[in-house]
Amino acid sequence: MEVESLPGEPQRVCQKSETWLSLSRTRLETLSTISASSDPESIERARAFLEREIQDVYSAAAALRSRRNMIPRINRLPPEVLAQVFAWLQVDDPLQFNSSRHHQLDMRQRNIGWVRASHVCRFWRQAALEYPALWSTMPLTLSKWMKEAFVRSKEAPLVLRYVRSGAAGDESLFLALAELRRIKVLDLNGVASEESLELIHDYLVQPAPLLETAKLACLRVLRYGDAEPIPDNLFGGYTPRLLSLILSHYQISWQLPILRSRTLVHLEIRRPSGRRPTMIEILAGLQNLPQLDTLALERALPTPLQEDEVPQEFAHQLNLPNLTLLTVIDEVHSCAHFLSRIVFPRAARVNLHCKCDTVEGGADKVSAILPFITAQTYPYGVMPDDYRPIHALLISDSRPDLTLRAWDTVDIDDIQRYAFRPAKLSVVLSSTHTNPATLDGVVDLCTSMHLQDLKMLDIHVPSIRITVEEWARLFGEAKQVVRASVSGFAAGTFVQYLAAQPLSYIPFPKLQILTLKNVDFQKDNWHEECAKYLTERNAHCGQLRQLRLECCKTTKEWVDSLGREVGEIIWDEDTKGTIYQIDS
Repeated sequence: MEVESLPGEPQRVCQKSETWLSLSRTRLETLSTISASSDPESIERARAFLEREIQDVYSAAAALRSRRNMIPRINRLPPEVLAQVFAWLQVDDPLQFNSSRHHQLDMRQRNIGWVRASHVCRFWRQAALEYPALWSTMPLTLSKWMKEAFVRSKEAPLVLRYVRSGAAGDESLFLALAELRRIKVLDLNGVASEESLELIHDYLVQPAPLLETAKLACLRVLRYGDAEPIPDNLFGGYTPRLLSLILSHYQISWQLPILRSRTLVHLEIRRPSGRRPTMIEILAGLQNLPQLDTLALERALPTPLQEDEVPQEFAHQLNLPNLTLLTVIDEVHSCAHFLSRIVFPRAARVNLHCKCDTVEGGADKVSAILPFITAQTYPYGVMPDDYRPIHALLISDSRPDLTLRAWDTVDIDDIQRYAFRPAKLSVVLSSTHTNPATLDGVVDLCTSMHLQDLKMLDIHVPSIRITVEEWARLFGEAKQVVRASVSGFAAGTFVQYLAAQPLSYIPFPKLQILTLKNVDFQKDNWHEECAKYLTERNAHCGQLRQLRLECCKTTKEWVDSLGREVGEIIWDEDTKGTIYQIDS
């Protein structure tokens, strides 16, 4: 077979392996007299010579492969550009090891992730090794690996995440905490041994000048469910760059020096153990953090105080002028009391998860939080530029929770994805003993909101009965709705409500797109009833532009017959449907 000449090389024809075979024959001529019958000493010298020759051949082959790997066009990229590609790959495919000592010798439990890219060729490996930031994010698992990673990271700021499990030791954690001076992100989670805990806390009281994000879950649980108190001098009180602090399951004092940091903008206190602070202590702590833009409190609030117990300095609401996201998870009355003590911009997003277990009486479960919902949605008491009307509303029964989500901006043509976007207001009412997802709960939530600007409505309460009269009570003022989605028994009465002809108004006069879900149209002659109501609706309000049917029990013939009643029908062709039981 002929071999093509390289550019600039004289034209010649040779066998593909002639040169290398000729060289090997020349190298082996010195061994022509050696055979299995030769003396042992000669045989041993020949064996050693051949081993050296084999290693030289391997080296030559490696050099050829390396040279070949430099030819592809992708290696025209500068090393710094290639390293940036590795950095993006690192986010998508991080290096992961199982943290249990039992699995440290099992290669199947290891996922080297993006590091595989550095094994492609010598050029790629060198590009990775010369980019310290690639080695600054490592799982705290193998101490031997960690030592090498710290060497490769040089002085780059470190991102360290530690989740202790199984029988793994803390050697790698100690190695990491010894570098606290250059840690940028610190995430500690798991239960450490008592022998290790004291040493860990010794590290955590050292200054952290580069620390921007700290997420600390308690590393030891004490008797009776209490947890280790967080050190008063956490990070030596020196965190000039700290932006985010998340503390979980620790005993926490709101007078910690770290909670007075002027750079802190993100604070989460999750399920603190021990004595809950008083409302006065919480307000005093938050008074030191007016710059907060994100605040989350989970099971961190006290029971409500009497008004005469609140000092004069907190007689007025505490202002958090920069808040953009507030999350509160606690008993419903505790949530309501805390919310009544603070004020923040109306544009902020609010997530509430209210537990109703300790509250007696169905109406009382929801009523405590209603004044806050009203204040967040009505235009009263705010400047026109600050008012953000509710444009989309979702109410769903996901037992044992009743969920309300409201958006102030919405794309009418993007109904498939809007529910996954952050809501302006999210309220979850839950109980392990009684079900807050009742008609009274839905009525209380809806009537507490200003819905005159509502454009999109999604009511997913398939097991709750809503009559025509109750639809009028709930949404009689919602005259701007363009899209609506209703499920279950309530969907049938919703269509009936659309056909109603009250003297003072037309129900949802601007409705164009209607989605019906989980409806049994074959029950109680609902096929004929629904068609009749749509016909009546058309007579006094015009035809719906689109009707969607999802998971309904119906027939193809009936769906086809609706073609003259609506502009377009979109049907999932499910004739059996998913039908929920109705509350009695």
